[in-house]
Amino acid sequence: MGRKGFQASVILSVLSLLIIIGCNLTQKTPEKVTVRIGFGAWPGYMPWQVATQKNFFAAHGIQVETKWFDNYTDSIN
Repeated sequence: MGRKGFQASVILSVLSLLIIIGCNLTQKTPEKVTVRIGFGAWPGYMPWQVATQKNFFAAHGIQVETKWFDNYTDSIN
């Protein structure tokens, strides 16, 4: 590689680095969001209850609010 090729690769590397740094500076910190889960008597929903009781969500920094519904239609609304 000649001197011009080396200079061009250095310039491209620096420009790429500046673009990457610029993109990272524009990112915002995500807000904490509470996930709301409604569930009922179907056995497939029981892991939500177990995870809540054993604090699995909180252990991973996830804010989850679970709510039991007697009626399936109410749980999906």
